[in-house]
Amino acid sequence: MRSMFEAATQFLVDDGWPVKRIEETNSLHMLFKGENGVWTCIAHALEERRSLLFYSVCPIEIPPEQYGEVMEFITHANYGMLNGAFEFDLSDGDLRYRTALTVPDADPTPKSLQFIIYDNVTTMDLYLPGLYAVASGETDALHAIDKIERHLADTDDT
Repeated sequence: MRSMFEAATQFLVDDGWPVKRIEETNSLHMLFKGENGVWTCIAHALEERRSLLFYSVCPIEIPPEQYGEVMEFITHANYGMLNGAFEFDLSDGDLRYRTALTVPDADPTPKSLQFIIYDNVTTMDLYLPGLYAVASGETDALHAIDKIERHLADTDDT
């Protein structure tokens, strides 16, 4: 079986991602440009678990006075989230979205890698305007989440 790192690297290179290996790790670093911003992505292989973690690192610097509102925002966002979760580090304000794939007995398929990677960046792109609004104090968490959920409901109807 191929390593998770090799499989992820091959998929990302074949898919046209500008990957750079983080020295002496099983991690790749790259940029992604969505409709609502540009941010760093990290793919990290945990070989002993046959897992790949994929992160979108939120490009917003969150002021400490907005931590509580951002925590409420991501708590609402995470509720019912099927394939990933937002994570928030209270020590430095780092916010990211994580998806993961574990395949203990086989090589990950390109389709499964595509799913966790594109689900990740699509989700970050969807929630990014709300995160901007909450982090800047423009709106509160509930209003931002409500706006995103209304947008999702509108697109589900089409």
